[in-house]
Amino acid sequence: MEKCLLCKKNDADATNSHIITWGLIKEAINRSGFKERDYETTYTISNFDIPKLYTGRSILPEHIEEILGYQPEDKQVTNNKDPLSRDNIFCDSCEIALGKIESEFIEKVYSKLIKQSFSNTSLDSRGNKVVELADYNSKLTKLLAYTLFFRTSLVKLNNITLNPKIHENIRLLVLSNLSDDNKILTANIKNLKEEEFIYPLVITYLETNADDENGKNVVIQNRSEFPYFILANRMIFQLFQKEKQVYSSIQNFYGLFKILNNRDYFSTIGDKVSIGIISNSNRSKLITTALHFLAEDNMENGKALLRKAFKLLVKRNPSEEEIGTFSYNYSQLFSQKLYGNIRELFFATFQFTFIKKPTVEELELLLKQ
Repeated sequence: MEKCLLCKKNDADATNSHIITWGLIKEAINRSGFKERDYETTYTISNFDIPKLYTGRSILPEHIEEILGYQPEDKQVTNNKDPLSRDNIFCDSCEIALGKIESEFIEKVYSKLIKQSFSNTSLDSRGNKVVELADYNSKLTKLLAYTLFFRTSLVKLNNITLNPKIHENIRLLVLSNLSDDNKILTANIKNLKEEEFIYPLVITYLETNADDENGKNVVIQNRSEFPYFILANRMIFQLFQKEKQVYSSIQNFYGLFKILNNRDYFSTIGDKVSIGIISNSNRSKLITTALHFLAEDNMENGKALLRKAFKLLVKRNPSEEEIGTFSYNYSQLFSQKLYGNIRELFFATFQFTFIKKPTVEELELLLKQ
């Protein structure tokens, strides 16, 4: 068995290790009304594959059929793999200890952000509320952020990896402060020096109204290194290699920089963390923009796939009108955030012109060519 990718000593025997903290993303991926693990209904979209649905072990067959609009075949059920978890990357000891950091952050910081119970607040230059964290919570939040970027880098989520030097420095910092004992972990975090967090961070919280029909957010790791960027439901994490990148970065993540200015409160070496709060209305705009951006970003790949489908199944190239119709349907797949009938949203992009409708097997064959 391979060795744990964190401690590099023990066997990597842990299973179902979530790549992004479960407590942060469960609202975005779980079936409505369920908070426990194994109730996930996660869709993945990439440039090189058809959308896939992952369902937790506790999701009943009738609910899967309700989501898909058809009864999945045995092959689809067999290949039901969670895109946001991995087996055999950590040992059980490191997995438990990482979970302690996550639980501590959820209790001490994240739950208070949701309840808006922090009293130490101010406004930034654009009128956004800013929560200023105390010493312990500041160190805890930075440590949690570092673990997120380390874990996503390990599995190359969205084909993104940290610079090898950054990856190793973060690994050593996290490893040296791990403990499966809550008291020892608390002491370790308290004894951390702010100067040990050598990579600047910008951390943002997205207000999300519980009764907002469009309030369900997404999980995105953007293909960027300047900065590294993770949107995890209600939280946005940006990690910079150097302080000067905060002032020179030209990345405008889905309109985020129009809403807030990173320079107002980014966390650099020796600084405490200040978390910018984006209002629910601005959050909704940002998520909508992100989904449309992803649609455009994947559009050319979708069109190339369409041309392959036509050549394989109808022995001709698609017309401009057919490509236009496809593009519209393809955009709907993203803009509707995959709610409703996935078969209608995606398969229709290939089926609307075909006399003989392609099967899942035919589409999978297409992707292999």
